[in-house]
Amino acid sequence: APALFPLVSTDDNAASLLEAPNRDGMDAIAAVIAAVHLARWELKDAGRLKSAHARLLAVIAQGRLTWEAINAEMDDDREWIPNARQTSVTGAPVSPAMVEAWTGVLDQVEAVLEGRLLAPHWHLPADRGINVRRAFLEPRRFDLIMWAHGRDALPYAEKGEISSPDTWRQLAQVFQGDFLTYAFWFN
Repeated sequence: APALFPLVSTDDNAASLLEAPNRDGMDAIAAVIAAVHLARWELKDAGRLKSAHARLLAVIAQGRLTWEAINAEMDDDREWIPNARQTSVTGAPVSPAMVEAWTGVLDQVEAVLEGRLLAPHWHLPADRGINVRRAFLEPRRFDLIMWAHGRDALPYAEKGEISSPDTWRQLAQVFQGDFLTYAFWFN
């Protein structure tokens, strides 16, 4: 933190031995690498992850209800999120294909959260993926580097149908390269 934010201090004696941050780019890169390397979180309360899992599924259910309500509207008066027959106050278009693709996003995320589809991991064989449901409901210590490597993901690795990056690319194409903006807007 001291390398990125000038008013942050630390009680870490090793940090006091380092030169004052010069913020020349390399210092910031080294700080980010250190932050990623130190991202190891001991499991304190497994119940909170179970609760987070349930809440994520509830968000998906609410998203479906939201789109049911949006699609049921008939007027076209100051719509924040319009259906395909309406105009948004923001001027951004919402086409029938976008609404259908967004429903596809909800389906994909729900299937991954429920463990019906596995999440891909670059270091696993093509026929294996991560059961995200189990990662939430059977949590362990989290080490970002070892998850990225794959070792800490292995307890959740299973054979099964994997959520395909091609599916995500097809869903995102409908939003013409602006998927994240629409995702933020729709949620």
